[in-house]
Amino acid sequence: MASTGILAEELKTPYEIKGLLSQDTPAWKFIASDPKDGHAFNPAEGFYPDKGGKLEGPIIKIEPDCFYKFSFTMVSTVRSHWGVTWYDKEGKARIADNYGVFQAVGKQRCERLIYSEAVATGAQPFFQSNGQIYVKDFKLEKLTDDEAAQLADELIDGLPKLKFDPPKDILAKIPKTIEAMKTGKEWRVVMLGDSIINDTYNSAYPALLKRHFPKMNWKLFCSVRGSTGCWFYKDPEQFKLFVSDYKPDLLIVGGISQLYDLDSLRELIEKVKKEIGCEILLMTGPMADDWRKIDYYAIFDGIAVPQPWEFKNDAFYKYYAPYAKTQELAFIDMHSIWNQYLGNSKAAWQYFHRDKVHANELGKQILARIIEQCFKTAK
Repeated sequence: MASTGILAEELKTPYEIKGLLSQDTPAWKFIASDPKDGHAFNPAEGFYPDKGGKLEGPIIKIEPDCFYKFSFTMVSTVRSHWGVTWYDKEGKARIADNYGVFQAVGKQRCERLIYSEAVATGAQPFFQSNGQIYVKDFKLEKLTDDEAAQLADELIDGLPKLKFDPPKDILAKIPKTIEAMKTGKEWRVVMLGDSIINDTYNSAYPALLKRHFPKMNWKLFCSVRGSTGCWFYKDPEQFKLFVSDYKPDLLIVGGISQLYDLDSLRELIEKVKKEIGCEILLMTGPMADDWRKIDYYAIFDGIAVPQPWEFKNDAFYKYYAPYAKTQELAFIDMHSIWNQYLGNSKAAWQYFHRDKVHANELGKQILARIIEQCFKTAK
């Protein structure tokens, strides 16, 4: 991804621009869209639907493993995107980024919670759209752990409560991780998967975990590629690059891009056990389609799912629980918990989505609460 040429060392947080952002704003530039048959090419991941031209800012110096608030006022006549690209100390852009959506609802002041990766030393903000957008009064500022948790609460304020009771021994297979969280021992945690894992990471769930484990000292890495699963990561070269080079103490494996390939999942887990020996947490993928029946004449109305109801569980996930048990892996069925919540929420259709399968800011906060509820059982 192109940078502006502004080095991270030159600009620090808090970084603030008052007034309207444009290509005339110092260190900002506009990058025109150049789609092929409606798709843009990302050299790290392949072709994806084009999201339009990009107004891209400078690379701002930030601290790894820290919470930040990303604030702006925006007006758009079409659905648009905002985001942050992370850079490492070598100045290389990370595949993992933070992507959000802005619905065309007129002028709106937005405050977003973002969490810098353990290898991130630079953050490059951007806004992207296939239509005309106006952005003003932009600010990127660091938050304390408590301030981050408070902002997470504010983001979720007014949403239906997440109600589920995780088994008390749900994390019994990762005792070293739990002990490290209690004692403050530095612990390297790698989240491996696709854009769904990226969204889960971007929920900034560690802010919630630190309420229960105030000494927690995770170094959290987001090791992802879009639409990618164990069938890719099991390859020796990719395994080294995306897994073993991070030296994980805990590997979290998840996402929705396994291509129904249980053999590849098994191969990856066996490789991790043999070559690394770290603890492993296996998760099914949350989000995906909003399957509830919608009245297209009332798309903004809440959907009351008839009782009793049952969502159509992904057939592949039925193998996860027994497999995790035989391999003595910690296991969280994010898919079932998420869909139960969706059915009970009575929220409007795609209220928690930014597109067909991905989470918006509200959806991300539900994912954060699922993880919080599971980990707090180990207090």
